[in-house]
Amino acid sequence: PFASLLDAARGALAGASISVAPLKKMSRAIEKSMLRAEAERRGEVDGIVDVVRGMVTCGSMSELGAALTFFSEANHGWKIVRVKNRFAGGRTSGGWADCLLNIVRSDDPHQHVCEVQLVHEKMLLLRKQLGGHDAYHRYRTADELLIVLAADLEELLIAGLEKE
Repeated sequence: PFASLLDAARGALAGASISVAPLKKMSRAIEKSMLRAEAERRGEVDGIVDVVRGMVTCGSMSELGAALTFFSEANHGWKIVRVKNRFAGGRTSGGWADCLLNIVRSDDPHQHVCEVQLVHEKMLLLRKQLGGHDAYHRYRTADELLIVLAADLEELLIAGLEKE
């Protein structure tokens, strides 16, 4: 069904490049589940919503708007359950900007969440053709580790202060 949705998007969004990504690797899913800032939630996988994913790459912001309209208004049997708009000031710490749509099939009793990433082609150029993707992976992992370590250190400091 997800591939069919992206096929429909391909027909509706003539200027966009649309692809289905491979399933998220198990090693990355485990990494995401273990590198949570909240120690009590480490190992939980309920927040991993990008195992099934696709990308819509557009050449302009107006094309990105048309893609957003397609996924939010088209009668295709899917509904958006979350939007993460990193174009609107919420860029990643590495400077990446995109719009993530978490979607579910309207008739799926399990409400399995899939992700559609709306990307401007110039952002993708930085990531793919200028070597930014490999650097981004290393940076992302280091950033996630620092967040976890900072949270653990804060917890230790608080526990130490409470003992005094």
